[in-house]
Amino acid sequence: AADEGSARIYIAMARGTYRDPVVHRMTYKSFAASKNFYREALDTDEAVDAWLKKFSEELWERVTKDREKHNRAPTNVTISVNRGGSSVSRTGPLSIGWVGSAAVVHDGAVSLFRRYAQSIQTPYQIQTLGVGVGNFVDLPKEGKGGGIMNLFKSTKPASSSPRPPAPQKRSSGGIGKFLGKAQAPPPPPARKKKPAAKGMEAFLGGGPQKKARRAPAEVIDVDAPLVHRPA
Repeated sequence: AADEGSARIYIAMARGTYRDPVVHRMTYKSFAASKNFYREALDTDEAVDAWLKKFSEELWERVTKDREKHNRAPTNVTISVNRGGSSVSRTGPLSIGWVGSAAVVHDGAVSLFRRYAQSIQTPYQIQTLGVGVGNFVDLPKEGKGGGIMNLFKSTKPASSSPRPPAPQKRSSGGIGKFLGKAQAPPPPPARKKKPAAKGMEAFLGGGPQKKARRAPAEVIDVDAPLVHRPA
């Protein structure tokens, strides 16, 4: 059952006389994912990397939902390590904005752990491992949807005024219409030049002369008797 104070609030809300201002729910300042490994400690780089990847994927799912709702994104990533009672944390920058991915968070966490691992010896004997993101900043609303979506945004709208129609060419009839263009008339045949006169023909003047036809030769019969013809 509700207490007396809550009951009065419910009655005032039902009557429409509740005047207290609406208080927005506070957003989270950071997101974190971690796990204890007391039964089997993490001793190798491969084991640590596998869990850092899993934590990064879980965090990325929460970051994307929060980003769509509150238009903000984290700007740093933190790892926390517990070895035999001693706890250490390392923080580095994180840049995702409206894009990014779980791989970006994972790469940042791995880079921090490798710098930390230079100061310890193997086996690591890690009993607690965690990844967190925080230091949220507001994002511009015009970039919402991801950088790749901006490539598909229409730029300047096309002009609605119609273009003037292009001039149409007059088509020719006959075979020109059949071939798709007019055919030019064939050129007149070239006249053959007469050969120039040479030698004696050029001296006598004029071009080449036609040869005179010879009369047929007269046939004489030597065995026939001589016939005297009067003078």
